[in-house]
Amino acid sequence: MKKRFVCALLALVLLVSLVPVTSMAADQKISEAAITVLKQLTTFKKECYYVGGSEYRIGYGTVCEQKHHFDSNGVPKASENKHTITEKKADAALRTYLAELDKKVNSFASSNKLSLTQNQHDALVVFSHGYGTSWMSGTGALKTAIVSKAGVNELLNVMRSLNDKQYNRHQVEVNMYCNGKYSNTIPSNFAKVTYDANGGKIAQGNGETYTMSFDASTSADHISATNGSNKLLGWYTDPTGGEWMPKLNADCAGKTLYAHWQVADNTGEDAKYTLKVSQLASTTVYIAAEVKPTELKDSNGKTVKVSGEVEITKDCLDANGTRWGYVESVGGWVKIATPKAGTVAGNVIATATVSYNGYLNVRDTAGTDGKIVGALAKSATVDIYEIKTVNGHRWGKCDKGWICLTYTTLKEVSGKTITDTGASAYAFTGKVTADVTVYAAPGDASAKVAHKDAQGNIYDYVPQDTSITISSLSIGSYGAQKATWAKITWKNPEKDKNGKDTTAVRSGWIPIAMTGDAVGDDNGFYVNLDPVMYTVVSDTTNVRKNAGDGADLAFTLNKGVEVEVSKVRLVGENIWGKMTVKSAVESDSVGSKTGWINLASKYVKRTHEVKIEEDTKDSDDHDTGLIATVINTDTVKVRKTGALYGAVIGSLNRGTTVRVWEARKDKSWYKLDTNQNGTYDYNGDGWVSAKYLDVKEGTIGGNKTTTDSNGNTVTTDGTGTGVVANTYSGVNVRQGAGTGYAAVGKLLPGTTVQILELANGGKWGRTDKGWVCMDYITMVSYNPASTTTTDPSKGTAVDDLDKVDKTTTTAVYTGKIINPDGVTVMKEPINYDPSETDAIAENTVRTLSNGAAVTIHELAEVTRTIKSDEDSFGGDKTYTTITSVTYWARTNDGWIIDPESNIQLTALDEKVHTLTGADTLKVRKSGSQDAEVIDALKKGDQVSVTALNIEKDKVWGRIETDEGTGWIRLDYMSEGKYYVEETKATTPTTPSTPSIGNTGNTGTGGFTTTGYKYKGKVINANTVNVRATASTSAKVTTQLKNGAALVIYETTIAENMAWGRCDAGWIYLYYVDLDPAGNNGAVDARVVYNDNTVAYTDINKTATAGTYARMSVVDIYEQVGKMVRTDLGWVSTDDLL
Repeated sequence: MKKRFVCALLALVLLVSLVPVTSMAADQKISEAAITVLKQLTTFKKECYYVGGSEYRIGYGTVCEQKHHFDSNGVPKASENKHTITEKKADAALRTYLAELDKKVNSFASSNKLSLTQNQHDALVVFSHGYGTSWMSGTGALKTAIVSKAGVNELLNVMRSLNDKQYNRHQVEVNMYCNGKYSNTIPSNFAKVTYDANGGKIAQGNGETYTMSFDASTSADHISATNGSNKLLGWYTDPTGGEWMPKLNADCAGKTLYAHWQVADNTGEDAKYTLKVSQLASTTVYIAAEVKPTELKDSNGKTVKVSGEVEITKDCLDANGTRWGYVESVGGWVKIATPKAGTVAGNVIATATVSYNGYLNVRDTAGTDGKIVGALAKSATVDIYEIKTVNGHRWGKCDKGWICLTYTTLKEVSGKTITDTGASAYAFTGKVTADVTVYAAPGDASAKVAHKDAQGNIYDYVPQDTSITISSLSIGSYGAQKATWAKITWKNPEKDKNGKDTTAVRSGWIPIAMTGDAVGDDNGFYVNLDPVMYTVVSDTTNVRKNAGDGADLAFTLNKGVEVEVSKVRLVGENIWGKMTVKSAVESDSVGSKTGWINLASKYVKRTHEVKIEEDTKDSDDHDTGLIATVINTDTVKVRKTGALYGAVIGSLNRGTTVRVWEARKDKSWYKLDTNQNGTYDYNGDGWVSAKYLDVKEGTIGGNKTTTDSNGNTVTTDGTGTGVVANTYSGVNVRQGAGTGYAAVGKLLPGTTVQILELANGGKWGRTDKGWVCMDYITMVSYNPASTTTTDPSKGTAVDDLDKVDKTTTTAVYTGKIINPDGVTVMKEPINYDPSETDAIAENTVRTLSNGAAVTIHELAEVTRTIKSDEDSFGGDKTYTTITSVTYWARTNDGWIIDPESNIQLTALDEKVHTLTGADTLKVRKSGSQDAEVIDALKKGDQVSVTALNIEKDKVWGRIETDEGTGWIRLDYMSEGKYYVEETKATTPTTPSTPSIGNTGNTGTGGFTTTGYKYKGKVINANTVNVRATASTSAKVTTQLKNGAALVIYETTIAENMAWGRCDAGWIYLYYVDLDPAGNNGAVDARVVYNDNTVAYTDINKTATAGTYARMSVVDIYEQVGKMVRTDLGWVSTDDLL
């Protein structure tokens, strides 16, 4: 950014802009990226055009405001209706119209309690621009899909059903809404398939055929069909025979799929497809396809097995729904595995079988606010990995997503502890008034829970007057009817293994009310609840005469009313409570009336929660279901006991993930599987401080089984090909696996990347450019898992040690000033002659006193050549040339000369370093290049560095060797443990060039070898604040003087201001003269001052290429007059700071 004088008026405007403005989600505005796509979809029309009725449109699809003429029959007079508009006015008219649509979409979202992301808001505004806003009212398919948070496939087919001849545009809108992609082209992964029921009927439309669109980059279940009492075998590529298509994926794109039906008692239907043995449930061949099959034997009496590939000529389903295929070549049947859409990391804690008479929705998060991503048919059984309670309903996480367990039969896995997040807010206490039988699952009357009493007698009931805690409710069968069931816990008097009296917490399910009856009513169930107080938190809430939304309205309660709930019942998807008003607000006249209210948290809030105790474990199982990942340090010490005084018995590297065996009560220390052998070792496993751990639920496992975009099941270590997604602005690429590492570049949405390695429990992935957060990467395909066994104790596996970043390019050192007279921090590393007082003063940033703390980012050697005044000797002129070499250290705000004499570095806490930059490295007796050589390291050697020393522009580290204490140059070393894998990682491919759009980021997001985006100097102020975050209200971390040098790692827009992150924090870029540091050809960088600044295709402003938002940082590649070329196009310097 070139220096310039700013008028007083501009300064005043900038000061006003420093006032923070809070923007609520309900007041969203369409983004510039979406406007650009919209313009591409509509294209600019200079003359108005007739669209029907009395309406003409013009420009970018806005209503033409001019008067139009029609004949007596209402036909427009074309010759009299030719109005024109300039592109600039068309843009203004479009933005005015879009502002109206913004309000309508915000109102729609608010009234339907939706929290839209920016891309979702943009997509709905773009859609309304072309289709209108009538879809927002009524009960239409699109409104229903948006409110129910439908997935991409459902939205595509709702758009197809509109039949408004704009389906191509609608696919672009769906891509924006669901995937956050801002492109005017239809995604190549959007495909269509036609289903033919082949004599049956398809659920959608109740017809024989149905054509639908779908996202071919994912794997989904097929639609359903019926044909009387016949079983649906599946969908095939031919009416008879053909290839079985187990999942809706890319293999189905553009095809017609035919239903195959299994007639009762039929031994199989004709088919023709080939399967690999990996696609079979077993390689064993059986005589017949039946529930209890008999193995096929050869002439020697051995069981026949298949290998390689098998050709299936018939297939069928047995009584349990298991798929079988007939292998004609061996004359027998094999079991076929049904592929899953994906797997979930973690232990299976339960299985759930759908009992709902229809399809049970699968959502992306727990609760009815989650987006619908699929459905499960009745009787479908899935594994459950996690359970949590949301608004009174238990939800279970399965392979496909989250399902409501209220409509399933749940069987918990023996010996697994289930942590039910949110359950305490919907738990109740009470007593049983009779002996009540306890069951293992709701509705499963055959599986009773047996317990021993204090005398050792076995019984299967909770004794009368026992206090119980109800942790969740569910629906299940009770005889021929349906009942509300409760999972209860109670304290049971027992004897321990030594025969001593003890109390154990036991659990199980009991029926507490028939459907339609209240808990505690006299209906044959004996449970009385303790009253619970609730406060109304919504503006108003309805009280009904009976439980359920369909019951008659009794009266309403206003916000703040307190009620006492003494009975509850489960109706549909909600828990209802029978309440009595205890404390009404002054404006209410409800007295002590009673009725039923919905206990969902958005209506009422209970005054206290019930503690739910876990079942007593009957074994010495130390598996807590938790894992811990080392963070915040390169190496953490493992201690014998959970305290700082504990003896050190080992160490773990950054990113290492291990099992958690136990924790101190205050969770300040954790005992871990530090041996990493999966077995609890009392003496061998140790304790680690919680300050260096990220502890969460999960399991340890290197490789996992998943399904790629083609529906193939693969075992993978998580590496492969991914696409940047789930973000509008792109994802930062960092030097290491964590936000604490400097950003070295950015990848824009849609960019393809190769993930070469995962770290921190799969949270971060390494690309050939650096590390990215995997939250913003959607995997397209996976690499098969390597058969090489890696050893986590060795550190991080790499394919080439030479490629690992060296310590001097990544390390930030801390230390203190050791000069009694203090030192001067200079703007530039220039060693002036003492007589140059004016130059020294101008280059001075500040003075640091002796003992002051300092942070070192870089050491440098500076050579200065000085020519003296000329001298004359016998008519000849001679010059004296002096070469001066000085050494400097770069700090947060400038440079310090002679760091060897002026700075003492802080000792390291035994940080492990690996030799990666040389085949051998000499170990010297002291930290000097001239010191005696006492030993040598080989490439790959790992050593602990315990102290640091500066010599000129090099940092030396102290280590221990077999020959004693020595020193090594750290610029040949890499921080952390690294070793070369036996099997090299997949060769990375160069990411595809991202498309340029208005993302508000710094240029194209190209990578730099320096690790930072821009260099800069402080301008326009004597001093400027640097803050902890990009906000004028954030804490000031330091102040920089005018002329201070700094580097900018990344930029952002906050509070309508452009901010840059430097070493010391965030700085407002109005006060920084920017200079690009990358190799993308940029010669300058500026901040956009005017909102919606237009970028043109050329310097003559022939056409608009796009627009920039106010305070965007743009790279400049050339300047012609007052026009400069940016990534998006040509921009006037009048619009730039």
